Amino acid sequence: MFSIKYGGNSNGDGLNSGPERNIAGGAKEKRSRRNQKGAALALIVVAALLLCYLIYLGFQYCMLNGGSREVRNGVDASVLNISKRIFDVKVPPTGAYADCADSTGMIGLSNINRVWGKAYLISANIDEMKQDGVVTNDAVGAGEAAYQMAEDVSKSLHDVLSDRTVLNGLFSNMASQRRVPMLGGAAIQHSSDFQTYPVAMVDRGAESNISFDASALPKNATVNQVNAGNGNYIQGYSPFKANSKTFCFVPFRLGETPHLIADSYFNSNRADSHPITDCDFAIPNAFQGHGGAGGGTIALGATASAVANPQLQFQLTVPHAFLRIKFSNHSVWMIDGKPRNTMPYGSTPEKYWGIRDRKLKDGRTINGWATLGTEYSKPSLLAVIDAVPGDHTPGMQKLLQRAKEIEPAFTMDRLRALLSKQEPDPKNLTYFIFPKYSTEDLTDPQLDIASSGKGLPDWLAAAAGAEAEQREIVKEQVLTDNENATVLITGNPPDCPKWMEISGAMKWRPGTGMGQCLGTLYLDRVTTVFYKPGTED
Repeated sequence: MFSIKYGGNSNGDGLNSGPERNIAGGAKEKRSRRNQKGAALALIVVAALLLCYLIYLGFQYCMLNGGSREVRNGVDASVLNISKRIFDVKVPPTGAYADCADSTGMIGLSNINRVWGKAYLISANIDEMKQDGVVTNDAVGAGEAAYQMAEDVSKSLHDVLSDRTVLNGLFSNMASQRRVPMLGGAAIQHSSDFQTYPVAMVDRGAESNISFDASALPKNATVNQVNAGNGNYIQGYSPFKANSKTFCFVPFRLGETPHLIADSYFNSNRADSHPITDCDFAIPNAFQGHGGAGGGTIALGATASAVANPQLQFQLTVPHAFLRIKFSNHSVWMIDGKPRNTMPYGSTPEKYWGIRDRKLKDGRTINGWATLGTEYSKPSLLAVIDAVPGDHTPGMQKLLQRAKEIEPAFTMDRLRALLSKQEPDPKNLTYFIFPKYSTEDLTDPQLDIASSGKGLPDWLAAAAGAEAEQREIVKEQVLTDNENATVLITGNPPDCPKWMEISGAMKWRPGTGMGQCLGTLYLDRVTTVFYKPGTED
């Protein structure tokens, strides 16, 4: 016999108590645990998805950051390549500036300052002529032509250095080699949003690559200058005038290589927004480019700026130029103080008959001769110059200053040594001082001397003369010669007092250098032969 005992519920009605209650409670607990597990699983899934998304974002950020760095480096390298290879962009020289060309016969950013240096010296020479009152229309015309030719070369170079096609070629030459692995290996490209490559004139006021010696400049000539590396250099992007013309040189700092510069510095010196005053076609020395690369939906870009520097220095010179020394001789034959004959004589001592069968008033006949050119019996050209007393320093100084326009390191001692080594040429009265070079770009002048037609370089064949008026700068003293005059008179007495007086004058005719001639020094000698028979014929 058994019995079942029913337990009551909380309200005492006796229902849902005992085993039934336990079964219902267990079901609820199971459902609660299932709900909790589902919520936790959902939370885990959401967290996992969020974590994956964060990892994805982190990966994308790393890719973006790395790709940005690769793009930036690629653009930097491509713009830097412009500043390095821009010196390969050249134009042909015009007219008088072939002697300023490089070894390829062209003008580029590295040597454009040589063109303007020569043009400046030509204009400075004209200014000196104006001060001395010897300027001529030929000299003025030479200056105009020289400046126009320099402008033509400069404008041509300016245009090609600013040409988008040219600059894009230099940019792409490096960019095509620069890949961006983090953007799928895409190559750097110039951005199509930028239709041009901006150019700028930076380092304004710094040294150009043209050094100079102040003693080589014509009288009262000045340039805007800066001292760098223990030398004087023409200042870059600092216009100044000569012969009413504007001159502007490109600066290149000593010891610097082509390098990147801040975009802000570049933009504050851009050619379009910040031009050089009074110089419409200043040659740029800095360049900017914008490039980028893309992979999928990602596109990245960067801008870079760089300044060029050829790391070449030149001297302020007129390369293919020369100086001329020209002697002229004539004789005057005097009888009792009256001139009776004139004739030229050469550059070697020789017997000349100046008086032949001349009747005197007293019926006698006089014949006279003399050995002329005794001053050329000296062993050197310098001795010939100094054969007649006088201070020849002014003439020598004129030669020296112009010689320094060809070879700035030239000295008075070297000039005298040059004249001392030159023997008088019996057949020539004209001598040339000219440079010799061992380099194709004519950067190592060594002045030499030769008489007309002997050992002169080919470029001197069609050389023009000096353009200004000539002026006397030295008056020589009288040299009396009592030995080389001879006379024969028929009748008594058969002889009479006789002697020679040699004197001369140095004259200087400056040249501009446009036609290669920087000046001619004339030494005009006069030998006067005196006979004193005592009767007027």
